[in-house]
Amino acid sequence: MRKLQLVCCSAIVLLLFVSACSNEKNSSDAAIEYGKEFIEKLYTIDAPTVDVEEMGINFFLDYQNEFSPYLIKNEIDEMASKRLFILPLEIAFNQNSTITVQNIHFEKYERDNAEENSLDFKHSFTLKFTNLDDNSEEEIEMTGQMTIVNEENELKIYRYYDNGIPAEMFNP
Repeated sequence: MRKLQLVCCSAIVLLLFVSACSNEKNSSDAAIEYGKEFIEKLYTIDAPTVDVEEMGINFFLDYQNEFSPYLIKNEIDEMASKRLFILPLEIAFNQNSTITVQNIHFEKYERDNAEENSLDFKHSFTLKFTNLDDNSEEEIEMTGQMTIVNEENELKIYRYYDNGIPAEMFNP
């Protein structure tokens, strides 16, 4: 009888452990897909038609609001203050190029003082610029970090950083 109880208890503990590992992997996979979606939305420019210098504040606010579902409020403000939402638009227009995102890779890591219910990732991806005048192509490797939190069963980016598009890309 004791052996049966021991086997049952062991099976329950094993099942709980496997379930917890599976849930952690599922949440990590979901966060990675969420992060990839954000990067693609931020950097993909299909048509370089927006002259940022001629757009008004309403355009900037509307464009910035397209990213609000992905980010916590503080991170929206932080990215907006650094003009990170509009830089891809500006560069694409100045270079008359489209921008595509390729080879997005995420690697989970543990960060000291991490936020509760958060996952921290290092990421890398390639930006491919295709000039519409001569069809020339240029690729830039990007790296960065991202923290994704689960707030009320909804994923949000708590912290986003990348190495940025090189300054020489702003003025061809």
